Amino acid sequence: MQHHDGATHNYIMFTVNMVLSLIVMYFVMFSMIDGWADFRNNLNTAYMALTMVAPMGIIMLATMGGMYGRTGLNVALYIGLAVLFVAVLAGTRKQSEQRVRLNSWGTFCKTASLQTRRQHPKVKRQVGAHLPRSSHSL
Repeated sequence: MQHHDGATHNYIMFTVNMVLSLIVMYFVMFSMIDGWADFRNNLNTAYMALTMVAPMGIIMLATMGGMYGRTGLNVALYIGLAVLFVAVLAGTRKQSEQRVRLNSWGTFCKTASLQTRRQHPKVKRQVGAHLPRSSHSL
């Protein structure tokens, strides 16, 4: 009976480890922002954190098999973590596709704005005042 309690404790600690790792990885994703003004909470950050945690769980189960003796539960965890990895990776890729579409729209808007400024010099001075010098020559 005590072995059963120890095994349960190991799986509980595995879960705690995974949740804490997910939280840490989520916030580490923001380490590259310049400051609070640049903070943008988005779904892609959560996807990336999950993309890192899922393989970590698989590796933990594989390398510390002696701690996790319930074969059925282990197989379920392997499958669940693999499915999670594929799902969040697909979600990340979907976000990238949407970002490309948005960037394409932004490029279209910039092109239209530059054409407007070329046709109307007064607009060029007002709208282009905040752009870098190389943009003024367009």
